[in-house]
Amino acid sequence: MADDDMAKALLELSAQFELMAKDGQRRVAKAALRAACREIAKQMQNELAEVKEARVAIGHVVRGVKHVTAKVGVNVGIGRDSQPKQPRRRSGRSGVGIGPSNVHWWIRGTDQRFRGQKRRASVGVARKGAVLRPTGQMPAKKPAFAFLALTRARANMEAAMQERAAAQVQKEFKPNRKG
Repeated sequence: MADDDMAKALLELSAQFELMAKDGQRRVAKAALRAACREIAKQMQNELAEVKEARVAIGHVVRGVKHVTAKVGVNVGIGRDSQPKQPRRRSGRSGVGIGPSNVHWWIRGTDQRFRGQKRRASVGVARKGAVLRPTGQMPAKKPAFAFLALTRARANMEAAMQERAAAQVQKEFKPNRKG
């Protein structure tokens, strides 16, 4: 009787390993990467203390069936382009300010920019009647922003990845899981 139960348990375990080999590895990897991206995104949001309105621009996405990829950063994630822009009350001098849609200017800086319309990109001459006025350039306020966030989040990230991967492995080995 014990041998039959043992054989049945081994067959069930073998079936679980087969299922794990097919899709379980990808699910565990995606769960762990999602946890890591979440930790990096939290650190990025903490780094943006000076521009609090722009924190909502930080996001992450994990994709892949054959090759799992992850991305975390400014204006990253599903549905970012379709999010409504938040109008702000204007007062004082005109300008766009720093918000979710242009926080990348603040992080990486800009080249010399102009107000007006150029005839074509290679010619710095405005159309007839229009004047190109320089609006200046913005120096980079957070060079190596993503790299610094990654290094500062590394300890929390590794712990979160291990915890989430272990939870996903337990989930994979629950009985009666269908692949």
